[in-house]
Amino acid sequence: MKKILIILFILVGITLYSQSIFLYFKNGEILEFDLSKIKSIRFEEDNNNFELISGVWSGDKGIEKVIINSNGTTNIICDNGFSWKSMAEKNNDKYKFYVPDPQPVMYNNNFFPSMISEQLYNMVSFSSYWEFELSENGNILSGIKHGPYVYWSGEKITSIEEYERSAEWSRTE
Repeated sequence: MKKILIILFILVGITLYSQSIFLYFKNGEILEFDLSKIKSIRFEEDNNNFELISGVWSGDKGIEKVIINSNGTTNIICDNGFSWKSMAEKNNDKYKFYVPDPQPVMYNNNFFPSMISEQLYNMVSFSSYWEFELSENGNILSGIKHGPYVYWSGEKITSIEEYERSAEWSRTE
């Protein structure tokens, strides 16, 4: 965000002489505005910026590590070696990280016997996800894990309920 403001300041300074302001976009498009017709300029924070949380995190139960990039793409690696790439979501100060839907058998194998994981793949009708806030020191993502609570007897699932529990990821790099 600071780079954009500095570039905009330089552009505004240069273009004040010509009474125009130019906005240059990555795709090559240029917009010109007549400064005499502009009453105010408002800057808003880019809500899709993941710089604050980019890095490597040690994960929650069954998660070995989570790699978060500054553009919001993530790579979540399970203890059993299964991994997936996804896009995080940001809404105000909350971050969401989703398990693929339907939940892969390999992901569920972290928590359940194989027979239960295979049944669960076709039975879960809601997405599992973590919803976090960043700590003040920037080293902990803490919040809620939403997912299925599975009841089974022998090799058969008897019921599935949605549940929430507290969860936390810690920054390692």
